[in-house]
Amino acid sequence: MFIPLLAGAVAVKDVDNVHVKDRTRYVTDMAGMLSPGAVARVDSLMADAWRQSSAEPVVVIVDNLAPPRRHNPPPGNKASSSG
Repeated sequence: MFIPLLAGAVAVKDVDNVHVKDRTRYVTDMAGMLSPGAVARVDSLMADAWRQSSAEPVVVIVDNLAPPRRHNPPPGNKASSSG
């Protein structure tokens, strides 16, 4: 089961695997988007999915969807200036 809440430009190695530390947890909220009650509810839903299937669900929330922006415009896209 895959539930995309948010995804971002974060390396997998930087994501804390809360389920390894506590088998009742499935949510890593790096962005602080969910209330403790919401995390508990999603943890409960993921635990049900885990018990009822062979799925190993996790939910990871990060605060940014976009990769880093390029600072230089691509060739041929130079801004025109008047003066």
